[in-house]
Amino acid sequence: MYLMSEADKRVIPPPSSKLAELLRTIADDLDAGTIYSDSLPMLLSPKDTNDTFDVAVVLVPPSRIKASERANQLLSTLTPRQQDVLKLLLGGMQAKLIALTLGVSQRTVEKHVSSIFRKTMTNKIHGLLEIAHTRLY
Repeated sequence: MYLMSEADKRVIPPPSSKLAELLRTIADDLDAGTIYSDSLPMLLSPKDTNDTFDVAVVLVPPSRIKASERANQLLSTLTPRQQDVLKLLLGGMQAKLIALTLGVSQRTVEKHVSSIFRKTMTNKIHGLLEIAHTRLY
């Protein structure tokens, strides 16, 4: 269990701290399905009056973190061009339109799509959507 700092670094509270105990209990309950995330408030602490915040506590079940790490690992294997193709593909574009948008042949796009499926261990757009949705940003 960890918290994310403002700089997207993992911050692990001391295991004996009351905060760590509370967060661990809530995370375990979320994972077990005894409570649901929509029943929890998002806690935000305003830094100043221009709607920026310096603290945000977001509770995420451990299983979601593991799934997110796996999704990030799979997506990190894609080349920058494959990532471009993936974004357009997930946006609903067909291979022909992706090819026109990127200035490459339709066959090149089809090869990229094939590589994306292989690298993400999926074979359908639905699987790619699931991986993209699982990522925690």
